[in-house]
Amino acid sequence: MQVSIISMAIDTLKFARRLEAAGASAKQAEAEAEAIREALETGTATKGDIAELRGEIATLKRMASFDLALTAAILAKLLIID
Repeated sequence: MQVSIISMAIDTLKFARRLEAAGASAKQAEAEAEAIREALETGTATKGDIAELRGEIATLKRMASFDLALTAAILAKLLIID
């Protein structure tokens, strides 16, 4: 499985200048612009990614149920023989 990452480019200088124009200090504007950039770069799972993971979880559940049923059958067979 490969997880898609959505990334978005942001002009941090333009963003910081806009914050400064709105009254934020230069230091605060730069910090907020950097925080926004970092948040956007971390990536976000898409609906497709989530659907794929749900499918894999469903498959694992079926496999676990089968393994449990097989183990129970083997134990029952061993107990009946003894």
